[in-house]
Amino acid sequence: MKDQVPQEIEYLDVRKPAEGHGESHLATTKTLILGFGRVVQYSASKHQSPRRLARLLIIGPRPKQELLIKFTRETSEANLVSAWETGAVRIGEEWVRNNLILSAKEVLHNWVASGPENLEITELEPALALNPDVIIVGTGASLILPKIDLMTEIAVHGIGLEIMDTPAACRTYNVLVYEQRAVVAALFLS
Repeated sequence: MKDQVPQEIEYLDVRKPAEGHGESHLATTKTLILGFGRVVQYSASKHQSPRRLARLLIIGPRPKQELLIKFTRETSEANLVSAWETGAVRIGEEWVRNNLILSAKEVLHNWVASGPENLEITELEPALALNPDVIIVGTGASLILPKIDLMTEIAVHGIGLEIMDTPAACRTYNVLVYEQRAVVAALFLS
């Protein structure tokens, strides 16, 4: 067994179980416990006599490993929100400063709506025309709840409606697009 372990590891051999604790229950497999920069390995066999070798502890430093992390740039032809700031979002490389409706394939600039608190289903008709499974409404820098009837009116069409502040709406929209869900974001920026 010593041949399988790197040479810098020290060995601690406990030959007898502690007195008054009865016979040892020996493991049939190796267990590796990692903690606080140390490696402790417990190894025993049911064929070993508890009096002869109750357990073998191998204590030593964790082997040095090079951490490899591969970064890849996401390439997508879908419309994704790549940045947000008060009053603007960046779709790909274009900054948009007016309210908009956004899907993976379309960007509808200059969306005209009365505001999040008075949002009507007629103002969401351009979003409904894109046949989404869910519409995410971003209400600006802070959460503003629309009329409760709006959720019912959208649900009649078999579409989910999520209301959140615009930064959260942008993040949620991106995740759903990556999952290839039929999602539309209606974003208030002003």
